[in-house]
Amino acid sequence: MNNEKTTDLCIQPPLSNAEIAADAGYSILTYSSLTKFRNCRRKYKHDVIDLLSSAEKSEALWIGSIFHNAVEAFYNHLLAGGFADQFDFAAWLLQNCDLNLSEEKMQTYLLLLSMLEGYVATWTKSDDDGFGQIADDQLEYLYLEPQFIHKIRNPETNSPSRSFLMAGAVDGVVRLRGTNNIFIKEMKTAAMVDGSYLDRLWADFQSMLYARYLSDILPECVSGECKIVGVIYDITEKSRIARKQGETQEKFEERLAGYKTQKTIDKHTEAGPKPAEDWNHFHERMKAQYADGSKFHRSIIYFSEDQLAQIDSEVWEATQQLLDAKRRDKWSMNSSQCYAFNRPCLFVELCKQDGHMDDILSSRFEAKIPFRELDFNRFDFNFKGEGFFAESKKVVDVQTDVCNDPDPAPGNIGDDLPF
Repeated sequence: MNNEKTTDLCIQPPLSNAEIAADAGYSILTYSSLTKFRNCRRKYKHDVIDLLSSAEKSEALWIGSIFHNAVEAFYNHLLAGGFADQFDFAAWLLQNCDLNLSEEKMQTYLLLLSMLEGYVATWTKSDDDGFGQIADDQLEYLYLEPQFIHKIRNPETNSPSRSFLMAGAVDGVVRLRGTNNIFIKEMKTAAMVDGSYLDRLWADFQSMLYARYLSDILPECVSGECKIVGVIYDITEKSRIARKQGETQEKFEERLAGYKTQKTIDKHTEAGPKPAEDWNHFHERMKAQYADGSKFHRSIIYFSEDQLAQIDSEVWEATQQLLDAKRRDKWSMNSSQCYAFNRPCLFVELCKQDGHMDDILSSRFEAKIPFRELDFNRFDFNFKGEGFFAESKKVVDVQTDVCNDPDPAPGNIGDDLPF
């Protein structure tokens, strides 16, 4: 892998386990990096090559990340022999996140606590007869947080790339009870889940990409017992205070501050000032919103063979374009992405400066740890076959009667082809 920087940026990136892949002679592609390159090559360069990360974190992404990590910790608790009602989400949030019981962060803390308690009540439980087992009326959990690396092949010649490997991690792998159908399991949080949001899920390139590559290396699929046929999304809706129609940003921030400091919000009602809601009432209101299950949605999407087959062509084409961009050190900017999703791109100010960016770099960015969601120390880059499946947890389930190999092969499965 060519690890040279193509810029004179003043931020020195930290060492990371991505260097393991570099030592093996490969560049790593993930869904995230591939999507950035396809959407805007300049953004890919700043993010993946220059390793720039914003010093300011989005609150929406921050809440989603905490929620995801807390649910993962809960499942690990079950696998370690605990029961659902024994896991203390309140203590976990205070110990593992930048949260406290101050006025500033109390609202976020109570919102997350309500979301997590509602999620557990809606989707999971500990099996009374099977200590530490995960039970779900619909799904049999096979793996939690598995990771993989996979060869990228030219679909026309079947030759593997000598420059790139695909890597990824999924929230889980599950089987629909009573069938041989395996699904990728993904957990999402969203501000609003409506028909438009659900309609867009069928085109989720990330899940299709994971399904395509895991189909080659997942032990249950390689054995021929089961088949990955789609993705199951468990979506949690986030309660939020949003701007009202016609409300200025200044008035919105004033109203939001009023919620957070428990002060009067509406002083113009006939009954006089509206009393502030104390935190106990706020917590009870949030718990009630998440207790009835209406903010939790499960959507099942099936993939067609044509959709999965198209993945190979799209990924290979992207690798060839990426090699060309690296060779010529040309990273074009896609201006249509500068304000996508009604918010500015992280690097828009950097692009405006057209290379004169030392002041911006020092004030707005910090060095990024590449591929921090992956643990390359778990990978064998000398694998044989199509890829390497790094299972983190093999889930034991008393109701499993199909695809339940208690000690599956590690995933070095397939032909013995050199790179």
